[in-house]
Amino acid sequence: MTAADFSRLSGGTFDAVYASHVLEHLSPRGPLENGLREWHRVLRPAGTLCVSVPDLDVLAGLFADRANVDVHERFQIMLMMFGGHADPYDRHEKCASRTSKRLILTPAARLDYAHDLRHEDRAMADEQQEKTPLEKLRTVVSQLKDIEHHARNNLERLSEIWLLLEEDFKKKKALAERVNDLLKAEGATEDLLKAVIQEFDKECADMQKP
Repeated sequence: MTAADFSRLSGGTFDAVYASHVLEHLSPRGPLENGLREWHRVLRPAGTLCVSVPDLDVLAGLFADRANVDVHERFQIMLMMFGGHADPYDRHEKCASRTSKRLILTPAARLDYAHDLRHEDRAMADEQQEKTPLEKLRTVVSQLKDIEHHARNNLERLSEIWLLLEEDFKKKKALAERVNDLLKAEGATEDLLKAVIQEFDKECADMQKP
């Protein structure tokens, strides 16, 4: 089963479908429309589709702010737009803004329920409402998992970059030690993130117990 193929699931099964940083990985030439159709199919009438994607309006604004954003930060912003390319799946087919998400959702769905064009607006309205402690914790866990994913990609990228220079700079011990310290720090950050996520996941499970 993939994000564009829910054929194993019966229609009208779920009250909500939550897709955090999924749409940008689906090609607009087939998988995107197929995925949206499948998500709608498995939703019950008046169900909620919650979508989160990199916001191109925000990222483009930051990327263009040369006065306050240096070249290294602009590179990281570019990775947020197009993906880190650390593996075949870590690449983005597209970015979106609130307006473009509506343009994507509207023609692709061609739905027969009255709520078709209100999925995103309902999700945005829900975000403004007071959440329960469990919902807040789940939101934090989801965001931490995104951070952990990027931390892992950053560590892999740092290792690749250093391999390009290691042979030429191996005699410069001070520089090599700094790079190794950086790699260790990134690795430690990833390990700590994993530990925190595990603790929060356990807390979520405990909060769901009757």
